[in-house]
Amino acid sequence: MSENYLNINSKFYGYDGIIGRRDFFLNIVLIQIIGQFIYIPFTIWLQRVITSLTDINNISSYFYSANIFFKLYIVAGMFLTLALFLSNLIRRLNDITGKNIPVLNYAVCIMYVILTCSFLIPQNIIKIPVLTSILITMIINLILIFTPGKITSSLPYDYTKEFNWGAFFGGWIWGLFNKTFVTLWDLLLFFTPFGFLFRLICGLKGNEWAFNNKKWDDVEKFNKSQENQTIFWCIFSLVLIPIIYTIILFSVSFAIVKNISSNQDNIIKLEKRLINISTRYFVNYSISATENKFYVYNKDWKKYNLNQKQNILDMAASIAVYEKEKQNKSKDITQRTFYNKSDELKITKIYSANNLKLLAEYIEPKKRENPTFKDLLKDALNSYKFYNAD
Repeated sequence: MSENYLNINSKFYGYDGIIGRRDFFLNIVLIQIIGQFIYIPFTIWLQRVITSLTDINNISSYFYSANIFFKLYIVAGMFLTLALFLSNLIRRLNDITGKNIPVLNYAVCIMYVILTCSFLIPQNIIKIPVLTSILITMIINLILIFTPGKITSSLPYDYTKEFNWGAFFGGWIWGLFNKTFVTLWDLLLFFTPFGFLFRLICGLKGNEWAFNNKKWDDVEKFNKSQENQTIFWCIFSLVLIPIIYTIILFSVSFAIVKNISSNQDNIIKLEKRLINISTRYFVNYSISATENKFYVYNKDWKKYNLNQKQNILDMAASIAVYEKEKQNKSKDITQRTFYNKSDELKITKIYSANNLKLLAEYIEPKKRENPTFKDLLKDALNSYKFYNAD
């Protein structure tokens, strides 16, 4: 490390100098965007192979079952993001301690590397649950973000590094008013996993962008302008938009209910749509009082990710309710049994149309007298069970 190791260095990558809380957080957000982009193939693949949400803690077994090129891609991406983060971590520690302490820097870096690479370590050597390692690294990051630095906290106040809530809530529209056209990326990223992270960047860099791009001479006028914009966008985003969405939702729901109740043709269309859905996902199905069996082809089942499999099982239960309610109409009112999705889900199963192997089922959680939050969470994660198609 150079002699000027205590000089401010807010660059995206670098081991010399110090970095303040705001710039550290900004760089972490950028690294997170890079990491999410790199891990898109791994996330898609993982959703297709894991059988339940609790299997997230056993990612290592799935990782080692992947082909060698996929492993190399993931490891290379992981070490790239690690190198970027550790360069910021060391500079942040220098700022917090006010001096360079190599032993502390190395110790924290080694701990972070072990936690990040925990899923690469076979469980017979060391077992660190993935969710636990994620929680610990989040705590470390929060400590680094919220702990004032001995050096940067003694510097004069810089209003351009304040978080701009107007930019965060206003996004690209705020950017047009403040001649900050880089915020137009918000139009492309808003409905993607990167949308929220980009809004964080807008909030972190908003004051700096707005002040430099519009060439403000009076700091007080600039601060007043941003304060007014913040009030407007906070009210618009947190009050007006939810009200508008609620009005639209109720209007659409009322219109649908009114049309269905007053027009038999719509009911027929709804029935046809449900039949079309069932033929799209299921080869065949049989409904009975004890078990609802739905069949899918193996090649189709392998294409679905974890969320899609859960939705398909829920859909099967809804179809079972529809079929049984349809049979109810022919019975006397006193002999009718009323059905609901939660009860049908317990006896609904999806099988392979190729070899009749069980592919999906819902296992009702065990009843507990005084369940803890951990018990409830574990039951919820284990209730949907999915199995791989041969």
